[in-house]
Amino acid sequence: MFPRFILVLVVVALLWVFLYWFRNTPSAQVAHTLKRAAVWLALAVIVILALSGRLNWLMGVLASLLLFARRLLPLLRHAPLLARLLGRHRGGRASSTAGAENGPAPRMSREEAYAILGLTAGASPDEIIAAHRRLMQKLHPDRDGSTYLAAQINRAKEVLLEKG
Repeated sequence: MFPRFILVLVVVALLWVFLYWFRNTPSAQVAHTLKRAAVWLALAVIVILALSGRLNWLMGVLASLLLFARRLLPLLRHAPLLARLLGRHRGGRASSTAGAENGPAPRMSREEAYAILGLTAGASPDEIIAAHRRLMQKLHPDRDGSTYLAAQINRAKEVLLEKG
C-alpha cells in the first residue's frame, strides 16, 4: 500500500512540474518538445512491444493501414478539387488561387448539352430530367463510372434547365 502511495505522489509531483513548465515556456518551444517526446515515446513503446513479443498486432494494424492507404492513393488526384471545395466552405480563402491555374470552365452550349443527354432540341424539362437520371444511373462514379462524364452530364442538365 505504501509503495503505491509514493508512486502516486511522484506522478502528481511530475505532473505539477510539467504544468509549471508548460505555462512558463513559449508555445514554439513547447510544441517542439512535445513532438520530440511523442517520437521518443512511440519508439519506446515499439521497443517494449518487440522485446515482450507483442508486436504482431501492431504490424497487422500497420499492414492494414498500408492497404487502406493504397486504396486511397487514386483519390489524391482530386486533391486540388478538394482544396477548392474546402476553401469555399471555409469562406473562400483557398478558392481565389485554386482555380487560377485552370481558369474558368468553358461555357457549354445548348446544342452540346442536348447531344450529351442524347436529346433533340426543344425537349421538355421532364425529358431532360429523365435523360439525366438514366445516364447518371449508368455513368455515376459510385458505379465505376467516369467523374468527367458525370460532371458533363450534370452540367448539361444545368444548362438546359437554366431559367432565363
